[in-house]
Amino acid sequence: MIELSELLNKLGRVLGHRDNETFRNANGVYMKMMNFRRFDQEYTSAGKVGLTRGNKDEEAVWLEFSQDRERLVKVADAIRQAISLPAEEHGPGDDEEGTVEAEEGRLLTRLHRTRERSRKLVEQCKHRASSPVARRHWQRGAIRRSTL
Repeated sequence: MIELSELLNKLGRVLGHRDNETFRNANGVYMKMMNFRRFDQEYTSAGKVGLTRGNKDEEAVWLEFSQDRERLVKVADAIRQAISLPAEEHGPGDDEEGTVEAEEGRLLTRLHRTRERSRKLVEQCKHRASSPVARRHWQRGAIRRSTL
């Protein structure tokens, strides 16, 4: 719980939350994990109960990831990697009005927006996509699709 608490606090700092003693401390992380237990059928079928006073977002997260561990691991890894990036790569701290947050959260949404607006990265992607290898790969795929 302590390691997860430290990670969540780093995430909080990246997202602009002020440090304080209670923000995602180990006890709070434990309580949040116990909130998820109320949705875990393996846990509740054994006659146990999780904490019952959570919020609606916990159920949405549970439904999104409880049956797709592979995706959960990928998203968690992406968040860990994003947290470890230099601050300038996280993008602007203020989220733009009208921005829809991705299911994976605010940090990955912000990171994606920053990267898609980077002229250098866009040019690199265009260059890779226009390479002879990429064209051959695309053409083979197009031929395969046209024969279906």
